[in-house]
Amino acid sequence: MACLKHLRSPTRALLKTSRARCLPGPSRLPSPGATTNLWASHQRWFGETPTPSPEDRERGAAKKPEEPRTPEEAPSSDTGTPEDPKEQKRESKSQSDSDVTEYKVCITSEDFFDVSTLPVRAVVHRSALWFMNFMFPQLDLKWGPFAEGAAQAVRCVHELLGKENFEELEGLVTPQLLQELRDQKGHHGTEKEDWAEPPRLESVAVMALLTSRSLQEEGAPPGLVITPLIKVTERYLYKGSDKPRGVIRFVKWEFETRILNEGEGGPAQWGSSGWQVRRLEEPWFMPREMVKF
Repeated sequence: MACLKHLRSPTRALLKTSRARCLPGPSRLPSPGATTNLWASHQRWFGETPTPSPEDRERGAAKKPEEPRTPEEAPSSDTGTPEDPKEQKRESKSQSDSDVTEYKVCITSEDFFDVSTLPVRAVVHRSALWFMNFMFPQLDLKWGPFAEGAAQAVRCVHELLGKENFEELEGLVTPQLLQELRDQKGHHGTEKEDWAEPPRLESVAVMALLTSRSLQEEGAPPGLVITPLIKVTERYLYKGSDKPRGVIRFVKWEFETRILNEGEGGPAQWGSSGWQVRRLEEPWFMPREMVKF
């Protein structure tokens, strides 16, 4: 009987769950909002859909969205005839497809070996750089600033090589490398590769330290050579084609600095000549036959 009494009195159970208190006195009466919520809960109790109040109907009518127009009511084109949505979609898709760059990932077996051995290389070569910092404090070898400067150098040198602007390369690359690039001017470039525009470097990311070694040459100050592993994304556009081609690949450029040991004071007072690009991969760009998909 107690169970039946609870089943026949859902309002009492709902009052307990909704925490509404029916205490004597006008100041203790539930608010209109609480009464509305209680009535909605009462209807849900019996499995009925809550009936909206007149205020809810007015509020819903004010927020009612505008009904979609039929194709006959749609705005017409300049010719006076309604525009076909399928034709508009097809035109926009063809225009967007012509602007989209297709990318190709080029990873060689040598790249795979370099990436797989990066943890061991990092331990060995970073320890060597720490020792160089200890011996020559003026070098101030820190990986973060070096990686940022190397990325900027790759962007600048890549752009100047695409434009064959060798005069601006002075100071960015070593004199030996600059002479080699000038000698190889006829072996690559716009005429041979049939570029519609110079290749563009979209992104550069210095991944990790690959190798490091000391540099000893007769008649020149001692130096240090660092080779980082760099991931680049290039964009190529060829004549006769309106669709650009993208290439994602790894490059390994060598950077060198010379330890200026002139003057007195010992290694603690020696400085650095600054970083320059010592060697590029040959060729520095991706040949057209390898860009084809």
